[in-house]
Amino acid sequence: MSLIRCPECKKKISSDSKKCIHCGYPLKEVPVEEIEKKPILKNKKLMIILSVSIVIIGIILWLILSLVKVPVIAGLDAIVAKEKVNSKELVPKIKYINSEKIGKEIVIKTKPEAGKLLRKGKSVTIYVSKGPKKIEAETATITWNNIYALEEDNWDFYTPFIEDGYLKIECKATFSTDFKWNEEGMGEASLNENFNGKVPFKVNYSKMNVKAGKPQNIFLKIPIKALYNEKPTEVYVNLYYTDYYGDQGVYKVFFNMVWKD
Repeated sequence: MSLIRCPECKKKISSDSKKCIHCGYPLKEVPVEEIEKKPILKNKKLMIILSVSIVIIGIILWLILSLVKVPVIAGLDAIVAKEKVNSKELVPKIKYINSEKIGKEIVIKTKPEAGKLLRKGKSVTIYVSKGPKKIEAETATITWNNIYALEEDNWDFYTPFIEDGYLKIECKATFSTDFKWNEEGMGEASLNENFNGKVPFKVNYSKMNVKAGKPQNIFLKIPIKALYNEKPTEVYVNLYYTDYYGDQGVYKVFFNMVWKD
């Protein structure tokens, strides 16, 4: 004879008992092995439930601790804003867009927006202003040389402006003699009259063959980056042509510009 626990009330009883002397639970049809197994199985289930609960709680805590808020950086300088995002263990990604109201290199907004919760290591897109899409000159003047010193050419132009990385100037010119622009339609621009660091660019002429006394449109589109000046105030331009007698010549035009703030 040995002692076992009643599967119902868990109190110790004799293994020979046909029913529990404490609660009356019938034992005669229940094998001893089964009676001894039940508390063990129940304990295993409890351990499994406890282990799963601990894992779930651990995951929840990890998620909570790994979350950070996107910082408020609108209005900050782009470099300062980037450092602030990095300090939150988030990955900054800079994207430049035009803005008519916000100055260059200043943060406009973020995506996700400030205050949103993100997991550490996630990226935040920082939208930075590259200024207005189109910047017009406040004032501008133009001077030029004549093909023939004794005869006057006439130039007029619309307000110069900077757009999409180009200085754009639309001119209307009337010449005193017939000639032909060079076939490639290329010109050169420089920030100095000696043409050190000259920049080649494509010139759009309304007509390659020029007739004396007949005005034509000339459109200059000069790449700003190549000039290494975001708002050039003095630009010298060389335009190449072949005169009535077949001689090659250089037509010089000079622009002086004051830009709006």
